[in-house]
Amino acid sequence: MTDNNIDDNIDKQLDTIKDEEPEVEDDTGGHSVVKKEEPVVNKPIEKQKKPRSQKQIDAFERCRKQRMEKIAEKKKLKETEKKKPPAKKK
Repeated sequence: MTDNNIDDNIDKQLDTIKDEEPEVEDDTGGHSVVKKEEPVVNKPIEKQKKPRSQKQIDAFERCRKQRMEKIAEKKKLKETEKKKPPAKKK
């Protein structure tokens, strides 16, 4: 082998090494940093929720009606308290 042929082989090997390991320069004071690849995370498949039964739906509606009635009662109490004049202190 001749010196010229050896130099060509070395150049080819250096080129392949440079292609395999990309170097990134940033504010590290001129040092070279090898960028790491982040692993690809696959999202797990979410199971579908079971549909609510008719009893559950009915119970929910009853509770919603009761809440609305209690809220209406509280509003009436607040309105009646606002209408009353405050008691005079002696």
